[in-house]
Amino acid sequence: MRKFFTILTFIILISIDFSAQVEYKVVTSVESIVPSRIGRSRLISAEDERNYKDFSSERSKNNEEDTRNKSKRRSIRVKNFEETKLLNFYNIAGIRFQNIVANDAIITSKINTMSDEG
Repeated sequence: MRKFFTILTFIILISIDFSAQVEYKVVTSVESIVPSRIGRSRLISAEDERNYKDFSSERSKNNEEDTRNKSKRRSIRVKNFEETKLLNFYNIAGIRFQNIVANDAIITSKINTMSDEG
């Protein structure tokens, strides 16, 4: 019996990939608080990638090589993104809890779809 558990443990350890890397995707939910269907609520996620180091500089009090970040804003902007329409939280009568639940369902669907894709 002890041999069985030792072999089982060994097989499990072999099958685990300890070098697996994790990649994160940011999804932003922008909820409008403007009543009467005037506002715009959206779920957005970038399709392009940016490296933060391209737009960063290091500044400190004691650094003589202090340089200001001179990145152009147009090079930071992303024009390739996915946008999903959400329902507004408010209407003329007040808070619409059905809209909040509907938005939660859409956001959950987006997150689950992204996790299924890898």
